[in-house]
Amino acid sequence: MSLAIAALIFYTREQPRSAEAPDSIECPSDRILSSPTRHRSGARPSTLEEGLDRRACRTLVREVTSTRREPVDYQFELLEADLLQLPGIVDSNSPAYWSGEAMMVLNSAWGETYRSWGDSADNLAEPELVALPLLERPGSVWMEATWRDPSDSTLYGWYHFEPEDLECQTAPIIGAAVSYDDGLSWENRGFVIQSAYGEDCEYDNGYFTGGSGDFSVVVGPNNRHLYFLFTNYGGPIEQQGIAIARSRIEDRGQPGRVIKYFNGAWTEAGLGGEVTALFPSSTSWKGPRVESFWGPSVHWNTYLNSYVALINHTDGEQWQQEGVYISFSRDLLNWTPPRKLLDANDWYPQVIGLGPEETDRVAGQTVRVYVGGLSVFVLQFSDASRDASSYRVAP
Repeated sequence: MSLAIAALIFYTREQPRSAEAPDSIECPSDRILSSPTRHRSGARPSTLEEGLDRRACRTLVREVTSTRREPVDYQFELLEADLLQLPGIVDSNSPAYWSGEAMMVLNSAWGETYRSWGDSADNLAEPELVALPLLERPGSVWMEATWRDPSDSTLYGWYHFEPEDLECQTAPIIGAAVSYDDGLSWENRGFVIQSAYGEDCEYDNGYFTGGSGDFSVVVGPNNRHLYFLFTNYGGPIEQQGIAIARSRIEDRGQPGRVIKYFNGAWTEAGLGGEVTALFPSSTSWKGPRVESFWGPSVHWNTYLNSYVALINHTDGEQWQQEGVYISFSRDLLNWTPPRKLLDANDWYPQVIGLGPEETDRVAGQTVRVYVGGLSVFVLQFSDASRDASSYRVAP
């Protein structure tokens, strides 16, 4: 069946996922086309297997067939592939990294994180429960990004934290952690990015009342900085959307060492500073209806010599997912206007590269595309069709 003719691709679990599992599963009719649950909403699955099955039965993804007919800054093609499902339940970006010849992947959901490892993303073992960083405040942690220090192999990580001691709902904060056992346990280093504005109890989007979270961390041009592309949910509407901060590589993205980008300069403190949205929200996150890009997953593409972002786009109430978009940049500040890549009803799009040492942060010409921890597409890039002068700030 060609992609041009395919009306719909369903995750029916007709292919086994990478962890050991039955070859197929019958999805109850009342779960087909129902929305996946984000963060702690809905009933928590009683087992990991139930959670994976629930995600597989609820997730719907299809190709946007007009994409290849439209002019784009880089050419790419979506190719059908056998179903893969990451071994842990996915409710955030899922960082991948290497330890010797073993790829390791962290999956976070329901306030827990699991680590799986194997020789590739399609051959990962059963997940192990990770000891998350201990915080003084009550709340839940999602491990969203990692970076291994090439000088001593220390694994640095960054987490999305949702405090539970606020007056109303929650407002996320981004924090730093470090691991000395390849991500099986983490020590807390403290918060690095926090909104300049407190929670707003008049928010009615179903989840957040402000804050900053749902992010990606990637090494910047010339290996001089670590860049944080994160979602800013609070403050003036012109600051809401996907924003950016950075830390000098020698400062390792630690507390007090992260600076936000605002009004054309790197001047604002990571904790409490103002931001400029690179991908501004079309509406306020106050809700109940929200239209905005959020939750970027960014990688450096060695084939294109360009950064590539896959981005969620909500358009509706309760974070209704309208689709997955793609954008390109040479400098992480100026991005091509996002173009729709996939129709999807689930969140957290990302890639994992298929080549040696490739991850979710560095990948080549051919990558696996995941949404909510499931993949039925390979994304293949072609030669760049425009030079750097064509890059514009996203509207």
